[in-house]
Amino acid sequence: MKKQVSLYPEVKSQEVTPQRKRELLALCEQIKALGGGSAACSDALDALGFRRSTMDAEISPYFPDKGRMCGLAYNIRGANVTGLPPGTKEVRETVDVEYYDGIEPGHVLMYGTRMGDRGTIVGDCIANIASAKGAVGCVSDGPIRDLERLRPLDFLPFGPSVSPVSGEGRVLWIEYNCIVQVGGVWVEPFDIIFGDMDGVVVIPKHLAEEVLAKAEEMFAAEDAIIQDFLKNPNEKLLDLFERHNRRA
Repeated sequence: MKKQVSLYPEVKSQEVTPQRKRELLALCEQIKALGGGSAACSDALDALGFRRSTMDAEISPYFPDKGRMCGLAYNIRGANVTGLPPGTKEVRETVDVEYYDGIEPGHVLMYGTRMGDRGTIVGDCIANIASAKGAVGCVSDGPIRDLERLRPLDFLPFGPSVSPVSGEGRVLWIEYNCIVQVGGVWVEPFDIIFGDMDGVVVIPKHLAEEVLAKAEEMFAAEDAIIQDFLKNPNEKLLDLFERHNRRA
């Protein structure tokens, strides 16, 4: 991985040790099981001052009935092209093939390119390869295709749209294991990506434990509000919310 300074001033490097990677993967399992899902994580990130960590509303699951996705960001950055310039084909194939060779269990493939409706980012070939290598899903700003063949996979895609148009000759892959922007959110390698039927949140890797604890706390308070109100529907809502230190 290219050495890069973190997006966050308090963090000096993006690099993650093998031990920290194992810890983050374990946290993914806990986050995936959160009672409040991505909404609880979004609330926790807001409370901690990270109000741009939830992706744009257009980024949604293609198969919302298949449950939740949580894993570590594995990033690739590309650019739109209407036709590949002469001499770039070899470079493009090297970048994306190396990227796919590097997929590990627990990865979420993060595609940082604004494709619009020009061509798809992911189809059945890549999804099958990624799933076989242990990736849990992908998130893209651009459309995907082959939904019928993707549905049976243990691989959850998120994005804005679908299209049958190939991405071949319409995107130039530039680099991977880099910072990318997807769904309006900047993502570092190994940040935790959590998606469910509500959408996708990005949990900065250095805040994972703090976000999990805060999300659990806030969900417990919200659940207590519901249970208290069901027991006493005549209670004033202001009193109820103040007692649990929550706003409506």
